[in-house]
Amino acid sequence: MLCSSGTASFALLAVTGRLGAPELVVTDDFRHFATVTPSPNLVATPSFGMFTGGTCPTPTDLWVIAASPDHSAGWLLHSTNRGRSWVEARPAWTGSAGVASVAFSDVGHGFLVSGDPAANGNAALAFARTTDGGTTWTPVPLPVQTLDDLAGGLAFATGTDGFAVPSLSPGSAVDSTLLTTSDAGSTWTAALQPAVAGPTALFSTPSCFGGQAILPIVVVHAALSSPPPGQTERGTADVVVDQSSDGGASWRSWPTVALGATVSLQSGSRPLGTPSVSPSSPSTVWIAYATTAGRVSLRLTTDGGASWSTPPGHGLPTAVPPADPRSSVAQPVSIQAVSGGDAIVTVQADAGSSPVSYLTVDGGSHWSPITAGTLAD
Repeated sequence: MLCSSGTASFALLAVTGRLGAPELVVTDDFRHFATVTPSPNLVATPSFGMFTGGTCPTPTDLWVIAASPDHSAGWLLHSTNRGRSWVEARPAWTGSAGVASVAFSDVGHGFLVSGDPAANGNAALAFARTTDGGTTWTPVPLPVQTLDDLAGGLAFATGTDGFAVPSLSPGSAVDSTLLTTSDAGSTWTAALQPAVAGPTALFSTPSCFGGQAILPIVVVHAALSSPPPGQTERGTADVVVDQSSDGGASWRSWPTVALGATVSLQSGSRPLGTPSVSPSSPSTVWIAYATTAGRVSLRLTTDGGASWSTPPGHGLPTAVPPADPRSSVAQPVSIQAVSGGDAIVTVQADAGSSPVSYLTVDGGSHWSPITAGTLAD
């Protein structure tokens, strides 16, 4: 997890601590870090198992979603002093394996989707908004039939204008959907989406920069868009980046990044091995994926897709995707952009290993593992 205040000068990260426990750290320059992990006694659990999301409308106003070790409960935590102290804003879910997504466009306007659809179905998902910095929350209608598992993607550019990307259900091998709202989530409209060549188009959550929205799309070219039960199909994936300046009413496509990343598709599973795409500005985008040989391959543009470089990635480990697409490791490599020079790559070699995050401060040439135990406070 990484969230920033909208500039490269501040960020909040979730990392692995000295004893393998999750910790939160803040940084102003991605060279020096300070630990700001909330005390677990804020909630009725002896420890936190992970931090699953967060948002930072300013460098002092921080929101984090924490989960119990077995992921059966979640909480929304809030800090107004840069993480030096935290309070429990509200529970996020209770059940078997819930989800939550939080987004604040400024200190006052925020949006929260939370619930446990795994335990109780889509009726367990709740959508709420606040206009007073989280003091009160107002329920917002959630059109479940089109926003199934909304926690898979939610972004707001302002207090009223936002985007939602419903998660693809396991077993689905069809285009995902992009929805927009201009009334703070009261109503949603399917956004005009550019045509892409390929049987499966997977949208990432748009990143909003002022009046601009950047939408990464992974286009999977599989032999079959919906393989028969038990049959695995392999194909390649390209990346398309679209840009909108009118809230998603229209999009301008950048030149296609033809990566040829190998992905697998099997009925009843998610596409395995798709590239991870992360913008840090309207013109800067990082891409990472694992090749069949396990090498972490990188792409970077700082000029709006006019040209792409291939950073060498010295120091990154191998990350061979598991052979079974039903594995929980659907994306063994993920990247979180900070700027054109700084980025974080998280690598998970297989379903039985813990993911490890690596930081670059030189444009992707060299990477170093980051853990709370090795960071300079």
